[in-house]
Amino acid sequence: MQIAKVKLPEKNPPSTPGELMVAEFTNPRQLDEAQNSSSSSAQSFPVFYEVINNAVTLIDSKRDIREMRVSSYELNKEFPKLADYVFRAHCQSKTYSFSVQGKFSPLQELTDSPESLPNVAFNRVCGDHGGYMKSSLSKGRK
Repeated sequence: MQIAKVKLPEKNPPSTPGELMVAEFTNPRQLDEAQNSSSSSAQSFPVFYEVINNAVTLIDSKRDIREMRVSSYELNKEFPKLADYVFRAHCQSKTYSFSVQGKFSPLQELTDSPESLPNVAFNRVCGDHGGYMKSSLSKGRK
């Protein structure tokens, strides 16, 4: 995974309260294999991930499991949305899953790279950000 600073295209990104988390050069076909993306471009464009509504949901308070929804966009002239994802973090065991919304992904351990997408997202979900991130409880779970 190659992390890079990118310049936003001329078309403005969606005006949601989320922020750019991390940009990386990814082949869109690899990114959306689970969705069977129909991208025919052989060129790789930078992709950025944005937290939807800047919100974190507490799924299980006993095991400290939290999740946030994330959108991905390709940084080219059309600025197409690639997919919506769910990042679920098990804060105590420092494991996570990152999957296309509605699909299952197995738990993985964090890497040693603090700037990788999983580590940045984990910090966003499990870190103490005060009033910056909106917290909510998942209905029907304790």
